[in-house]
Amino acid sequence: MPEVAQIASMTFVQLGRQEKISNIINWKYVLGDRFSEHN
Repeated sequence: MPEVAQIASMTFVQLGRQEKISNIINWKYVLGDRFSEHN
């Protein structure tokens, strides 16, 4: 069972990193659109 827990925790960490990366990319697009609108 500890092996399964390790795998689950690793996958959750990977998913969290992917979500953070996607959020950063989304924020870049949103900020880029707003800056382009002002310019």
